Amino acid sequence: MKRIFVFIFCSLIITSLQAQERNIGITPVLPSGLDVPERLHPTLQQKLLQIATNNGYGSESNDFILTCNVSVLEKTAVPVVPPQINVHLEISLYVVNAIEKVIVAEKSIEIAGIDKTENSAYTQALRQLNPRKPEIRSFMTSAREKIIDYYAERTPVLIAKAQSLAKTGKTDEALLTLSSIPESVPEYPSVAELMSDIFLQDLNKKNESIIISAQAAYAQKDYTEALEILATVDPLSNQFGKATKMMEQIQSTMEEKERQAKAEELERLRIQMEYAQKVHEDEVMLKKAQIESSYKYASEIAPQTSLTGSSTSTWLRNLIGL
Repeated sequence: MKRIFVFIFCSLIITSLQAQERNIGITPVLPSGLDVPERLHPTLQQKLLQIATNNGYGSESNDFILTCNVSVLEKTAVPVVPPQINVHLEISLYVVNAIEKVIVAEKSIEIAGIDKTENSAYTQALRQLNPRKPEIRSFMTSAREKIIDYYAERTPVLIAKAQSLAKTGKTDEALLTLSSIPESVPEYPSVAELMSDIFLQDLNKKNESIIISAQAAYAQKDYTEALEILATVDPLSNQFGKATKMMEQIQSTMEEKERQAKAEELERLRIQMEYAQKVHEDEVMLKKAQIESSYKYASEIAPQTSLTGSSTSTWLRNLIGL
C-alpha cells in the first residue's frame, strides 16, 4: 500500500515547539596555497568548522565565508637531543561577504609548536587554535554584528524581491530568498509571516488537486483509494477541514462488511486525522507549524552551491593576500 503520510504529525509538533533559532549561516572555506603541510589541511579545515559552530553559526551560507591565511613567522631547528623543530605561525582569520567579495572582519592570532618533526610541530601549533578562546569569540561576535547589520539593510529589498517572485508563481525562489534572512534581524517576524503566507498559498493549491483526485475515486466507488488520497491532505492547508468531512462521508457510505475488513486501516486513519485536527484547532500551534514547515521546505529545496570551486578560490586568495 502506498505511503500516505505527508509528514509525521508528532515530529511536526515537536519541531515547531522546540525549534532553535535560525542562526546566521557561515561556510568554512580553506583556500589553496596555504603555508602549511598539505596533510594538515583537513585539520585546519576542521578548526574553521569548530570556530563557526562553537560560536553560534548554526548552518552554512552562500553569503558569508569563514576563511584563513597562514604566515610562518619562524621555523628553526632546536639543537637538542633528539633534534626538535620549532614553528611560530600567524593565523589570520577572515569573515568574508561572498556576494560583495569584501572582508567583513579579520583577526590575527600567533601560535607556536615544537616537536621532533615539522608535521608534528605544525600539529602542536594548530592545537592552540582554540575556538573558545576569548579573542576568537570576540572576533566572531564582532563579525555577527556586522552580518546582522548587512541583512537588516537588505531585508526590505529581499522582501520586495520575494513578493515579486511569489506573484509570478516562483514560490521556491521566493522562499529561498526569505530563508536567507536570519532570526537575529529585527524584521524577522514580518519575514517569517511572509514566508508562511507564500508557503501556504502554494500548499493550498496542491491540496486542492488532492481533493479533486479523491472526489474522482469516490465517484468510482473506490472508497479505499479515496481515503488514502484524502489522508495525504496536509493539515496545515485550508483543505484539511474539507478532507476530514469527506472521510467521514466515505466511511458512512461504506458497507458494514467492508468497514470491518478495513477496520485496522480505518483506525489508523482516524488517529492520524484526529491528531492533525488538534494541530488545526490550536491557532498558536498551527501558526508555529506553518512557519516551521515553510523553513523546512526552503531548506529541502535549497541548492547545494559549493564555495570551494576554482572561481571562488581565485578571488578569495587575492582578497586575503595569498
